[in-house]
Amino acid sequence: MHDLLPSRFDFSDFLTKSIGTNEFVLAEFISKHCDDYDMIFIDCAPTESILTRTAYHASRYILVPVKPEFLATIGFPLLKKSLDKFAHIDICGVIFNDHSEYAENNEKQKSREDITKFAEAEGWKIYKSELSYSRGYPKSLRQGRSLLDTHYPGGARKEFGKFAKEFFVSIGA
Repeated sequence: MHDLLPSRFDFSDFLTKSIGTNEFVLAEFISKHCDDYDMIFIDCAPTESILTRTAYHASRYILVPVKPEFLATIGFPLLKKSLDKFAHIDICGVIFNDHSEYAENNEKQKSREDITKFAEAEGWKIYKSELSYSRGYPKSLRQGRSLLDTHYPGGARKEFGKFAKEFFVSIGA
């Protein structure tokens, strides 16, 4: 069984208003209503909020997609600090996304090296697979569809397939 519930920017505000301070509400809902699912993916913004904390309480693994840029090098120590409060979570890995051979430069390479160094020091796996930038992402979002369900997935179908295999092996699925 699979379903897709796309994330929305206003979901965090809705969640805050509806749950107050109960950060366990998502974990409680999943444990009561989602027995038919083998796996649930929760997509969160790269900042700590009520949504991310709620997702952390409901999660066993965290997958960290990261764009190789300077801001990510700042964000990694903040992510580590945030996750230190959640001993039940394992980082299953870090995947570089928004990769583009046309846009590679010294800054991206330096950021990639810094991110890799930090991740390795923390024992976080760096996936060999990478996900390229696609102009189809915003188009598919506008249509409310997965990129893979559109006529312009580009190389994404092959990249996501390769990554999915690597990911599932890494978590023992």
